[in-house]
Amino acid sequence: MRRGLYGGNQLTSILLTSILLTSIPITQDNLSVVLDTGWIKKDELCQDVNPATAPAACR
Repeated sequence: MRRGLYGGNQLTSILLTSILLTSIPITQDNLSVVLDTGWIKKDELCQDVNPATAPAACR
């Protein structure tokens, strides 16, 4: 016998609503995406980056 959602002895169905988001691969060419959305601060993203070879988002 299978256990129900809250430990009972019955099967329980739950209707869930979901939204599937399109994934965006992050590369050095589009690092501004993570900055613009606020996922990370520029000083954290560009920490220890060599200014001579830094991607555009760190300049």
